[in-house]
Parts: sequence; C-alpha cells; structure tokens
Amino acid sequence: MATLKKHGSILAKLVYPTAIVAYMSDGQILRNSGHGFKLYKKWNPGVDVVAATARIAAIHSHREVTMPTWCAYRRSMISTCCVSLRWKMEATIELMPNDADGVWSTMDDFNHHFDIGEIVALCAVYRAWKAVEAAETQAHADYRKTFPSVAA
Repeated sequence: MATLKKHGSILAKLVYPTAIVAYMSDGQILRNSGHGFKLYKKWNPGVDVVAATARIAAIHSHREVTMPTWCAYRRSMISTCCVSLRWKMEATIELMPNDADGVWSTMDDFNHHFDIGEIVALCAVYRAWKAVEAAETQAHADYRKTFPSVAA
C-alpha cells in the first residue's frame, strides 16, 4: 500500500463519487477506493507535473459551473457514505433510481445501515443529474441533425 508521505507533497486531492485521487509532487497519482491509497498512474517522463496537475484541478473545479447536478450528486454521495461503500451504493442506485426503498433494502442486506431519508435524497439527486444529462444528450443529437450528411 502506498502512503502519501513517501511521494512528496500533495499537489491536488480530488474527490469523486467512488474514489479519492491524490496527485503527488513526485509524479505519482494515488487512488483511494476505500482501502487506502494505492498507486494508480504515473505522469510520463518530461511532463511538468505541477502544471498538469493544476490543469486537472482547474477542470475539476470548473465542473461546479458546467455540471451542477453532477456536483450535487457527488456531494450527496460523499456526505451519505464512506469511500469503501460508495461503489456499492452507486451501483445499486443505478439499478433502481426510482426505488429508494429497494436501495435501502439492498444496502441493509449487506449490513450497511443507512437512513431511508438519506437514500431518498440521494436517489432524487441522481435522477435529477440523469435527467439533465439526457436532455443535454438529446439537445446535442438534435443539433447534429441540423447538418446534412456529407456523402463522399
């Protein structure tokens, strides 16, 4: 298992719904999916690690503006459960986004006890995110239809 101290200073630590990714000053990228930080990736030799990490952190923070529903879902997932359970919670919600009781029951079957109110709120935020995503996908598809196909 990799420890953060062995890889220099932390340039950026980004929190995703199912993992925490730490960009280190020695060019290593570590990921914690609930069982400690492990080596995930490395920057290629010759890459300016500080500049590249700053660019990724800027993109990540810009998502607050461009993807507010995804960020609301991410914040809800982070506040509801720990890192090691997020993948299971997310997979269960993806299967049953309209059935909060089913999500609660499935997680309870695995001996992970959550409040039903938290699950209801998380499912609602997930559905809102997916509705916005579907609308954007449809708008993009409609926009592409306005251009005639180019026949060779």
